[in-house]
Amino acid sequence: MAATARLGWAAGRRRVTMERPGEIHKETKDMRVTVRLFAIARERAGAPTIELELPANPTVADLRASLGAAVPGLIPALPAIRFSVNAEYADDATPIPLHAELAAIPPVSGG
Repeated sequence: MAATARLGWAAGRRRVTMERPGEIHKETKDMRVTVRLFAIARERAGAPTIELELPANPTVADLRASLGAAVPGLIPALPAIRFSVNAEYADDATPIPLHAELAAIPPVSGG
């Protein structure tokens, strides 16, 4: 599966897409999602959000793979990044429902 992505920019917030996030493509049954990015994920992507195209009936593992394909600079950090689906942490086997709120949350440290 070839990943397609669109970055959301804080300034202007212009996107040129034919499908809205959360919709299913009728021809391919793929689903387009928007993922909120935080900390290093946001820095490496260069944007606060990213739109990805996932296969039909996607899981968090599909999301992780698509994010790595769309933002290769994130590949080394992907094993440590946690994902949330509808405001709850999710493991790789968690299914992603239509219109889900998704976020990529890198580990944080403090002192």
